[in-house]
Amino acid sequence: MVKLLDEYNNYYNELEQQLIGTLDYVPIDAVNFDTFSIKYNLLYQSICSEVNVVMKELAKRIAPDKKCDGIDSCRGIIMGRYPSFTTMKVIGFGLENELCPWEKWDKNENPIWWKTYNAVKHDRTGIDSDYNIQNYKLANQKNVIYALAGLIVLEWYLLNEYKFTEEEIEASKKFYAIHENEAAVEKRKEQLALNLNRHVLKISNFRHLQTFFMGYHHFDYKKFKQIVEGIEA
Repeated sequence: MVKLLDEYNNYYNELEQQLIGTLDYVPIDAVNFDTFSIKYNLLYQSICSEVNVVMKELAKRIAPDKKCDGIDSCRGIIMGRYPSFTTMKVIGFGLENELCPWEKWDKNENPIWWKTYNAVKHDRTGIDSDYNIQNYKLANQKNVIYALAGLIVLEWYLLNEYKFTEEEIEASKKFYAIHENEAAVEKRKEQLALNLNRHVLKISNFRHLQTFFMGYHHFDYKKFKQIVEGIEA
């Protein structure tokens, strides 16, 4: 089942690299947030599709006996386990402001970037009543960034929720030449976490913490777990 996590991580890294590839043409900046293109459209739909997949996997890991066939049911399951999920902020892209992609969940609402994704997906040429523009123009830089931020938040919580099988633990113990099961799990999760590229996005600000971000030189899975579980306790 470690391959499942590797698959999600690799997919995220590819999406992040595709966004990085657009920087040669349109720098990420608040003045460019409304910029739309076919490339953004394809990337937007790919990211949100993966958000849907990872969100359902996370909900299933939390409550395997509950139905999680859509974002509304997943929201209840994830928020039930992690009430402060909506406070997770992401910083990156050289932007001054932190992004809080899931903040509307604490109001029992779905993010704007998710609502516009569905409009782009199901009625691309229709007119959006709030913005008075065709829906495909909502596949813009801002929504792509928020969607990717939403995905990376889900990825970290899925990593925290993941339970290794006995076979995976034994394999990790042999690989790292250690004997304790707990140490083997921590080592494997650290390695999986490092595989999540930090070229663009960094996790920041777990509620009362002033700074906390992930990266190759800074990542500490035990600290991450302690923060998440400590806040929820």
